[in-house]
Amino acid sequence: EAAIVDEVTGTLSTIGDGDATMAAGQPARLTLRTLDVHGRGDVRGQLAAITIERTAGAPPTLQLEGGAGQLWAGLAFTGIHGTVTPQLDGARYDLDLTGGYGGVEGDLWTAKGHVEPPSGSAVVDLVAKRFTLDRLAPILAGTAVIEPERTSVDADFHLEVARQVSTFRGGFHVSDLNVTHPLVADKPVRALDFAGGIAGTLDRAAHSLTLARGEFVTGEMPFSFT
Repeated sequence: EAAIVDEVTGTLSTIGDGDATMAAGQPARLTLRTLDVHGRGDVRGQLAAITIERTAGAPPTLQLEGGAGQLWAGLAFTGIHGTVTPQLDGARYDLDLTGGYGGVEGDLWTAKGHVEPPSGSAVVDLVAKRFTLDRLAPILAGTAVIEPERTSVDADFHLEVARQVSTFRGGFHVSDLNVTHPLVADKPVRALDFAGGIAGTLDRAAHSLTLARGEFVTGEMPFSFT
């Protein structure tokens, strides 16, 4: 086992084990297993394995398996797999990833785009393909949502990340949501349908989130703000 500490960011990374193969006329391959990353606050990340393959004259390709990540408590992505392809200058990495949520396996979302570590920037398109909420049954247990197999959800967001100010825009759609809670109504409320589109900025230095635009429709009633 190996441990790496980034004293600038306070990030601790550990690697369980790994192996490498090199043969004439074949791509060089390095596989690392059981990776754990602990960042500041609630930031966490794990990988069952990462395989780095390099063919002469071409940039290396990173294949991810069994990944999980948490940006803050309550927001966890799991079952992450896909490829990360560095460009030859080493300043940009192209992403093509997919995964699930909160311990629920399955391909429920995709993330495609690129990150540029030297500048601390990234451009990513996140797409949650339409799925029914029974796929998230372990997460929804004990909540006001009932009959999750009847409810479908989809969303897509475009993110542009920078060191100081990041921007986002996108939309979502929830169809046939059924809920029950004494604070809402005496009886279950069924077949709720709503959609929305938002855009805004996140200023890290100021610790502020600004919504520049919001357009929503619930039933046949639209409302918006700018």
